[in-house]
Amino acid sequence: MTHIDLLEIEKKKFSPWRKVVTDPNNISPERIQRAHLISLRSNLPPLVKSALFFHEITGCDGFEFIVESNVRFDDYIVLPNKAILVPWFLTNTHSKSHDDRAVKFTQMMEDNAHFLYDGWIEIDQWDDENIIKVIQSISESLSIFSAVFDVYFSWKPKYQASKNTKPFHNLKIEDISSHHDLFQQINKISESDKRAIYRSLSWLSHAKQIDSPFARYLFYIIAIESLAKYIEENAADDSQFICLRSSLQKTKNERRESCKNCIEEKMEDFRKNPCSAISSMYFDCVVGVKKTLKRHLEFVLPNDTPKIKLFFEDEVDGKTLYDLRNDIAHGSLDILTEKQVVQLNSRLHEVEEISSRYILTVFKKCLGINYPVEINNAVVFRFPPKDCEYNLNFD
Repeated sequence: MTHIDLLEIEKKKFSPWRKVVTDPNNISPERIQRAHLISLRSNLPPLVKSALFFHEITGCDGFEFIVESNVRFDDYIVLPNKAILVPWFLTNTHSKSHDDRAVKFTQMMEDNAHFLYDGWIEIDQWDDENIIKVIQSISESLSIFSAVFDVYFSWKPKYQASKNTKPFHNLKIEDISSHHDLFQQINKISESDKRAIYRSLSWLSHAKQIDSPFARYLFYIIAIESLAKYIEENAADDSQFICLRSSLQKTKNERRESCKNCIEEKMEDFRKNPCSAISSMYFDCVVGVKKTLKRHLEFVLPNDTPKIKLFFEDEVDGKTLYDLRNDIAHGSLDILTEKQVVQLNSRLHEVEEISSRYILTVFKKCLGINYPVEINNAVVFRFPPKDCEYNLNFD
């Protein structure tokens, strides 16, 4: 492919390379209406909705995306799926002044080993199945680099179907004071209890930093699971968290005896169906993560019991939301049905709320700290001005 070919592709795009926001005033009302109807479709995965939304608005037969990586390419490249990546930085700074804004921007990327690229891939058929296939091919093409080289790639669509921009929070001095009190209180408890708290908080923090709804969903659940499992099974009998242990067998010896009795009961079914009996012994008697977690959450968050039951009992295409957590954790995203993906996306905010509320409730009931839960009023959403344009064309 030559630079002339690249210019021909440029003509097909809604906006020129490196222009992130363009003036929407030239878009016809009919296109806007069709795009609006797409934005209301709850059965579409977010990336497919994004691609269809801007295709309807612009008539552009392709998908634009932004790539981040610690790899520097000195020119545009064509991926195996025919997607094109064009650098956002100067590939040659020799003839430029050190005070040039573009040179500084390029130097900043080099210093941080964090490079940005404009991405484009053509889509010639706009049925849902083909769009999903094309979008998946972007991740697939980029992931191969990680297997061969010590590099990473992440990407996201350049345009969203809705203004789901990330919020920022205005924290006041009193919020910081509460934070200091909580930190001091946590540092008074035993080392094992403290590690359990910070492990859970670490998963919660990771969940809030990433864009993938599947990874966020998994991390929110693990934030709850890690602390719940510690309280129910691993905390010492004199732990600060023992008051939140929901099992009837409070001590380790009692729990061990209960496990033994459970296995002995299951042994009666061994001759009839050995595979089923062994599975039941493991999951019901030894592990029992699902049942333990459900019982624990209902005990700690009694006001959220209806939501918790829906999470563990309400099935979509034969699987509960907790079952989907296992599929994601085991790398089986491809077997999720369309309805399951929609269900997961629609409940993501709920899971986020429950994970935060769970950890804060542990703080309150076990440490005596009533950390402010409701900070929604402090959330400020900011969007770029309507006619804002980031013109990073350094040529």
